[in-house]
Amino acid sequence: MRMTNALTPRLADALKLTFELFGGDSRKSSPVPVMAHLLGVCQIVQQDGGSEDEAIAALLHDVLEDKPGEFTEEQIRERFGDEVRKMVLAATDTPPGWTGGPKPPWRERKQAYLDGLRVMRPDLLRPTIADKIDNVRSIIAEHQRIGEEVWSRFGATKWDQFWYYQACYRAYQRAGVTGDLLRELGRQVDRLARCMGDGFPPQRNAFVALAELAAQGDWCMEVPCTSCGNGLIMDGFREIARGRHPDAPDWIVGNERGREDDRRVESATGDPLTLSREEQARLSEIVAEADYGEVSAVMSWPPYFFLYPLVLLRCEENEAATRRLSRGLMPQFERLVEPEYWRRTFGERVDGDPAYGRTLTVKMLDSEIAGLIKRTQQERSRKMSGGEGG
Repeated sequence: MRMTNALTPRLADALKLTFELFGGDSRKSSPVPVMAHLLGVCQIVQQDGGSEDEAIAALLHDVLEDKPGEFTEEQIRERFGDEVRKMVLAATDTPPGWTGGPKPPWRERKQAYLDGLRVMRPDLLRPTIADKIDNVRSIIAEHQRIGEEVWSRFGATKWDQFWYYQACYRAYQRAGVTGDLLRELGRQVDRLARCMGDGFPPQRNAFVALAELAAQGDWCMEVPCTSCGNGLIMDGFREIARGRHPDAPDWIVGNERGREDDRRVESATGDPLTLSREEQARLSEIVAEADYGEVSAVMSWPPYFFLYPLVLLRCEENEAATRRLSRGLMPQFERLVEPEYWRRTFGERVDGDPAYGRTLTVKMLDSEIAGLIKRTQQERSRKMSGGEGG
């Protein structure tokens, strides 16, 4: 039978090069050859119907990260073409032009990779998704074999590992990827969650993690709206007020695979517009302890700004919670009037865009929050009196 996706000697050339570069290497603290991983990623790509270019990129996807002094981006382009070069770049988490030496910190590299997916063509992502599938499968297999010891092989905690693969799945969705390969990654991330054990990472503030999740999912932040992304935020507030955490395996809000059955989300979160006084107090504590700079680092303006009046709305019947929020947040809001902080946060937009460049005082910020709360209360009253929803 004639192959509809015929291969040429280019793939054999890529395989030969891959063996020359990685033939003597093993995976992190493991006897498993690196070649087993690279061949596995290539197999996943081809089984998903990938092209020869994608198969070549799968074999070479680690070259720029692990062999920067031995084979360069330009050499990839000259030998295998520009599309292969672009796909290898799409799978690389080291900085552009990196030629060796100490790598940036793990979290910084992974976040930069995720940020880059925002502007990436989805048709360049099959090799890097296949890489994540093979990585997660390998972690799960090793966890079944040696248990918790497997996490000592990595330069990050098990919770960081889980965060990264879960964030990759969401980022690929956001980039426009669909199909069986992405669904397989989702299944493997679900399996990885079952290796996590109980609890969640205590070093991560739940409000910061929720803000990051909202940013990755492009949740709507319009305050008067009680559906769409705003509804997810309300659901998220309730969940963290109950002691659940967005990084934990059982987190459901905004999980696209979970939202395939809306009833599951509804039963898990309850009424998103109602919090008990105890839950309001817990939510206010979490938010007051969050670092304003960390939230602004994971969300762009204006979405992160809208999170705070939404929280105040949820705690409007609890005077103690509101006071706690005011004490915790207002000193952080004061940083907005510091020109250096503003310039560092928004860069060139300070001078180029009046919406970003205007100097916000604490008084102005307080006024805007008050206005947003007033409009939201009016909208809620209108709906309760039988007005048409918006």
